[in-house]
Amino acid sequence: MAVADGAVLRTAGRLPAEVTSFVGRRRECAEVRRLVESARLVTLLGMGGVGKTRLALRTAADVRHAFADGVRFVDLAAVQHAELLPQAVADALDLHDQTTRDPLDALTDHLAGRSVLLVLDTCEHLADACAMLAETVLRAGSGVRVLATSRQPLTIPGEHTMVVSPLDRPEQGEDEAVTLFAERAAAVVPGFAVTDDNRTDIVRLCHQLEGIPLAIELAAVRLRALPLDQLVARLGDRFALTGQRRTGQARHQTLRAAIRWSDELCTPAERLAWARLSIFADGFGLPEAEVVCADEAGPADEAAAAESVPADEVLDLVAGLVDKSVLTREPDGRYRMLDTLREYGAERLADSGETDRVQRRYLDHYLGLAERAEHELATSAQAGWFAWEAREHGNLRDLLDRAIRAGDARAARQLFAGFSPIWMGRGQLREIRMWADRVLALRRSPAEETARVVRMTLFCALVQGDLRAARPLLERLRQHSTTPAEQAYLTQLSGIHSLLEDDFVQGHRLLDEALEQHRDAANDDVLALITGLYATAARISVGDVPGAREIAEATISTCEDVGEEWCMCHALWARAGCRLMNGETTEAQADVLDLLRIAARLDARITVTAGLELAAACAYELGDYERAGRLYGAADGLRRAQGLTSIGGHLDALWDLAGDRLRERLGDNGFTTATADGDRLSFTERVSLGLDTPESTLSNRESSRGGGGSTRHS
Repeated sequence: MAVADGAVLRTAGRLPAEVTSFVGRRRECAEVRRLVESARLVTLLGMGGVGKTRLALRTAADVRHAFADGVRFVDLAAVQHAELLPQAVADALDLHDQTTRDPLDALTDHLAGRSVLLVLDTCEHLADACAMLAETVLRAGSGVRVLATSRQPLTIPGEHTMVVSPLDRPEQGEDEAVTLFAERAAAVVPGFAVTDDNRTDIVRLCHQLEGIPLAIELAAVRLRALPLDQLVARLGDRFALTGQRRTGQARHQTLRAAIRWSDELCTPAERLAWARLSIFADGFGLPEAEVVCADEAGPADEAAAAESVPADEVLDLVAGLVDKSVLTREPDGRYRMLDTLREYGAERLADSGETDRVQRRYLDHYLGLAERAEHELATSAQAGWFAWEAREHGNLRDLLDRAIRAGDARAARQLFAGFSPIWMGRGQLREIRMWADRVLALRRSPAEETARVVRMTLFCALVQGDLRAARPLLERLRQHSTTPAEQAYLTQLSGIHSLLEDDFVQGHRLLDEALEQHRDAANDDVLALITGLYATAARISVGDVPGAREIAEATISTCEDVGEEWCMCHALWARAGCRLMNGETTEAQADVLDLLRIAARLDARITVTAGLELAAACAYELGDYERAGRLYGAADGLRRAQGLTSIGGHLDALWDLAGDRLRERLGDNGFTTATADGDRLSFTERVSLGLDTPESTLSNRESSRGGGGSTRHS
């Protein structure tokens, strides 16, 4: 696709790459640039398929150098719940604040003093929430500007709107529509070009389609089946009624007619696939398409058989829809449907009476995956699940929201139980707690199922240091912990709570007890495995560093045996802390390198932050003070961006001491410069800094022992 919305490769936050050429819009680009330069909120208005997204992206790319902190793109198409809007914007800004404060407050604090352009794409279904968010972030500082696309204005003070009209047509003195048709036609008919012989037909076609980019692109696809003159003749008959009017409603009818014509170009099976695939809120892969589209068994009567889709035909059907520009294939192999085409497909699905049945297939598939994830997450399959969930997050949010709205408590609980541990691994604590509140508000559930939800949201509250919320959750978990397995989690979380209340003796006792209870109950999920981290902290807090190291190494061994990686990171982190305390800096650094590599691959942001803190401490002990300062700045910047007040109680003293000693070594100016250099880095660059370990001087303690230790953990 070209000028129509959606013809882009979408990547979170960064401006998506344009995968096809941008045609025309010279005057509009200049006008939007002028508006963005003079107004702080600009909304591009227009019907679906008119090219709002492409115009916004082109403008944003043109003005990006005017914004010192960059331009960020927020795709709202798959964000169906207003409460998730601030998180979507935070994700685009690479902001991972996981405290309990209001997410809008976190956004405004982050944006204060920054120069950034936010592109909010597809606002109409969240218009009120987008309006409130825009007002809030614009108050954060004068350097923040918002460029929105919507089918309706946000209607807030200071908003400047611009209606995006269809492309100029030849009778208006421009050839933008003709150029677009020619480029798209050449993509389906190699060698196609505008000539004196065919120009009249092309002009007529663009006139009939009123310059609507999506309609023109869909028409160009038909050149595979029809020569141009026949295409124009058939189009003329079909659009005779709408082509005489130039109102917005008439243009909408023109686009609808073009989409219907594309629908008729499809085979019956392709039309059925189009309707069924509209169920996805976000992109999807071929396996998901097969689940939604394919009928399990051939129906008994011939009429029903004509409307069924065998599984082995789905690939060909998807390919056919790509050829007809109904689907866009992205470089990662996933498929995406434009919002306008998805809406049409959803209407066709509803008309067929299949919506509930296809929705059930969609839900059942992901419920099965949730059950698998719950059992496989603490195994060698973990990294694959993390990567899969990152691609599917938009669909999972949509499914969970649908299940909750429908009052389907069983489905909501299963989706939450299956995927929330992955969100925990990524540090999405606030989102976990939001979903848990909504799931727990559903009708009463069996005690064990309720306990699964409560223990996850309780753990997140504890990580956030939200003891006020943790206390009633602990009591609720106590009421629902009716089995030995659940009792183990209750003991574990009670122990963590005691640690956070500085009752180290009680925390030590409870966490050691929890380790034993988890072993006896054969609890082997990630929440059970993470007990070792807190048991290590508890032992250090009561002065038992050798015992802490023993627990860390036992956890590492368990994780290695089953192939689990996220808890392995935390165990490596704990052992590295113990090694630092014992003066084994080289060995500690080896652990830090391992945990940073794993955590970065899993995109476990909080874990990376903890690793960078230890990397700074290691660099200091090895005498590389300037690098230690940059690592300190890199870690401290992430800690502040995430809103973390404590990464791990037993290492906080080391962290504070490292800052004081670094300032003393580097001087105030040197410390400020080094830490600022580290804090300017992107997330990926911070990880690279942590992994960059040039030869360094041995620490004094290692030198006195005659050298460093091994470069790998034992």
